[in-house]
Amino acid sequence: RGLVKFYRDIFARFVGMGFRKFKLDLFGGPRANVRELYRCAYEAITDIDPTVEIEGHQPDIFASRPPAVRWNTFGQP
Repeated sequence: RGLVKFYRDIFARFVGMGFRKFKLDLFGGPRANVRELYRCAYEAITDIDPTVEIEGHQPDIFASRPPAVRWNTFGQP
């Protein structure tokens, strides 16, 4: 499980520095591939410390011609 070990080596440093939450924004092609990346990262981080909070988000691609309304900023100046 090379990818889990790779992630464990990376995240162990941050957990050791006191980080308690990770928000992962990964993009790696088809959703099935990205879900596997998240699964490996989750397994690695919870192996280090199961109390660490992990949030995953798969970014979307947004393209539009003006005027455009982004719903995630609705109501903000």
